[in-house]
Amino acid sequence: MLKKDTAYKLFMVAWVYFLLITIIDFHYPLGKNYIPIINFSKIQNFKFIPFVIIALLILPLNAYKSQINHHLFKIFLVITILIISGFVSASLSENPRVGFAFMTRFTIYFLILLYLVFALKYFAGLNEFLIKSFVYVNLFIIIACIMDFYVPAFHQLLVDYFGRPLVKHSFIKYNDEILMRPMGFITESNLAALSITLASLLMLLNNKKFNQYFRICFYVLGSFALGMLVSRSSLIFCIIILIYLFFSKAVTRKELYIYAAIYIIVQLITPQTQSRILQFFDKKQMQEEVSVGRPLIWEADFNAFRTNPVFGVGPDCFFHSSQDYLRQVLISKNINIDNPSEPNYFEINSVNPHSLILAILTEGGIIGFIIFIILILLIFLYYLKKKLYTSMVFFINLLIAAAVSSYAPYYTYFLLISVIFFILSLNNMCIKDKDSNV
Repeated sequence: MLKKDTAYKLFMVAWVYFLLITIIDFHYPLGKNYIPIINFSKIQNFKFIPFVIIALLILPLNAYKSQINHHLFKIFLVITILIISGFVSASLSENPRVGFAFMTRFTIYFLILLYLVFALKYFAGLNEFLIKSFVYVNLFIIIACIMDFYVPAFHQLLVDYFGRPLVKHSFIKYNDEILMRPMGFITESNLAALSITLASLLMLLNNKKFNQYFRICFYVLGSFALGMLVSRSSLIFCIIILIYLFFSKAVTRKELYIYAAIYIIVQLITPQTQSRILQFFDKKQMQEEVSVGRPLIWEADFNAFRTNPVFGVGPDCFFHSSQDYLRQVLISKNINIDNPSEPNYFEINSVNPHSLILAILTEGGIIGFIIFIILILLIFLYYLKKKLYTSMVFFINLLIAAAVSSYAPYYTYFLLISVIFFILSLNNMCIKDKDSNV
């Protein structure tokens, strides 16, 4: 058995490794064997094996004997039922391979969540390490986003080996100018913005635990990256949290004003944010946003839901069949989708549901959606019971962001963010000398 100090150091190394390999999703060239007789491109998630092995070795069996409070137990029980429902939905879908692959990932991250709950009670100071490691890793994400835009060779590297979608899948357009939304390694612009926003707000909330110069540097670079990502859901997330922090006085007014000033001014410097602002004064652009933007995709979501309202189309399956549902909606609205040479041509591409709430309804059906609502209510009740009001406000904002965004088929990093968020919420999103009694 390892000494606790040694085990904790190993855990820190393993956790940072886990964060990085989740973010840096390297795509192995098909058929290329880096070790004789082993084709890594056909072995899914093999890169997580070192983390799993280390994690299982460093936490002794008696650590798992710690009792979890009754309310948390009910939350985990409902998640287990949601997982079972998801596997049933996947088995009944037209694309069970995709559904099972997602539910397997979901199950793995749920087990990691359970592991962290026990580790939080076993390792003193783990809460502080999880917050700081998430912030530091997001500095890496920020730098990658900036390089994605300003270094063409790096952008091409991301496209070739790290699943970075082409510019046509995420950009800001004003008149005839197209500006890329640089997402770096995350491969989804709204998800990259959500991660950076959450990290910057965590650092703001725990500003006394970070070096002043590092904070200012992070605020500036993070705001610049957010300005290029122009994610409206993350903007709303940040504004509501800042209002809450202002009235709750959880952060000194001076630190809050510094953050808010940097957040606003630096974003306005970026051409993407400037173009987004100009769009609001462009009647044609706004009409196009309403006619062929999220409302159109949400209508396609409902069309998919109606094909199997009880169990849904299957977890993560909407993305893979979204072109068919989009085509139905576009044809009904007499939008040109077949003649590129004619005016107002609309090219159909695979899209995510653009609403995590609708994704659960569409892909999990009524059964999965009801279980999800019960889960949300239980989490709210837990925060109320424990008086974790900051966690509740963060959670509400996470739901708002999820209501207008979806991250398929890039769920993996969102699952990791969800795990980190829930663990940190047990301590009200703050670094404390004594971890909460979970």
